[in-house]
Amino acid sequence: MSRNHVIEVSPNGLISLMGGKWTSFRSQGEETVDRILYENQSLKKHLTHDLGQTLNFNLVGSYSQDGKDTQFAYLNERLMKDYAITNSIATNLVKN
Repeated sequence: MSRNHVIEVSPNGLISLMGGKWTSFRSQGEETVDRILYENQSLKKHLTHDLGQTLNFNLVGSYSQDGKDTQFAYLNERLMKDYAITNSIATNLVKN
C-alpha cells in the first residue's frame, strides 16, 4: 500500500489532501496551504512569502519563547470581543 499523499483540485475549486502518513502531516499541510494559495491568487495580497506560509503560523496550543500560550489568549480575547461573553466562558470554549 502506498503511503504517498495527493493534493487534488476539483472543478468547483475544492482542494483535498488524500493519503499520506501521520508522521509527515506537517509537510503535507504546508504543501496543501501552498497549493490553496496557488489556486487562489487573490489571497496572496495578504501574505509576505511566496511559499511556506505555515512556517510562521502558530497552532493553537503552541507556546511562545516566554512560555505563554499566545493562541489561546488571542482566541479568548476575540471570543469575548466578538460575542460579548465572559472570560470564563471564552476560556472554556477555547480549551474544549
